[in-house]
Amino acid sequence: MKKILLILIIIIIGCSPEKEEIKNGTFELFENDSFKGTLYRMNNFQIEKYNDNKSELISKLDYISDSTFYLSGTEIDPKDIDTVYFHTTYKKIAENKFKIVIIPVNSNIEYRYEGILVKTKEEIEEKYIDTLNYLNKNYKKIEK
Repeated sequence: MKKILLILIIIIIGCSPEKEEIKNGTFELFENDSFKGTLYRMNNFQIEKYNDNKSELISKLDYISDSTFYLSGTEIDPKDIDTVYFHTTYKKIAENKFKIVIIPVNSNIEYRYEGILVKTKEEIEEKYIDTLNYLNKNYKKIEK
């Protein structure tokens, strides 16, 4: 009985509601109160659509804790910024609102990004669902 209770406690503690809130859904990205784009996130991948309506990027997320993940671009032929892995931390600051801080981990460039992610809905636009499902089924963790 004690073992069952211990296992249940570990499962409950391991299922951080904050991590689950940021892992899936549609998010708007803001920098200095200015809208930058929309993120469609499902588990370990996100499609980033920026407000110029021309740029769409795919990023891989590997969660390392309840408030931290590695982020990388998934270009077929990586170059420039797509070869850099980013250490990303987030903290819930209000209902459906998260502060994010992103810094490169495998580069000596001096860069730090701070922004706000606002979760606008649980659902993801239909045109992105198949792509995100495919990516989550077929790609492995980032090798750091």
